[in-house]
Amino acid sequence: MNRLDQVIEMVQRGLYVYPIVPNGKQPIKDYSYLKATQDINLIKSWFEHEPNINIGLNLAKSNLIVVDIDNHNNDLQAPLQELYNLGYKLPSNYIELTKSGGLHYYFRSNKP
Repeated sequence: MNRLDQVIEMVQRGLYVYPIVPNGKQPIKDYSYLKATQDINLIKSWFEHEPNINIGLNLAKSNLIVVDIDNHNNDLQAPLQELYNLGYKLPSNYIELTKSGGLHYYFRSNKP
């Protein structure tokens, strides 16, 4: 599955996306998380113009919560244990390994 197909699948699952510069974290000029969309034709045009774009998520519009666990001292379990100790026992809907070796835990919010 190519990247465009992956983004279309994300949108079909209810996520709102916006374009980010290739290999970066900054939105492409004239875009921001506030302009995140589910418009498939617009998203296709982003990839036609720049096939190597990254994709950002508007967490609020997508009803997502993300917990970012950084990989300090090669110990990913300690921050998770601390979250559990504080009473956060939500199961994650999706977990992603970051480039720096950390983890992103994605949770779907129940609030619209």
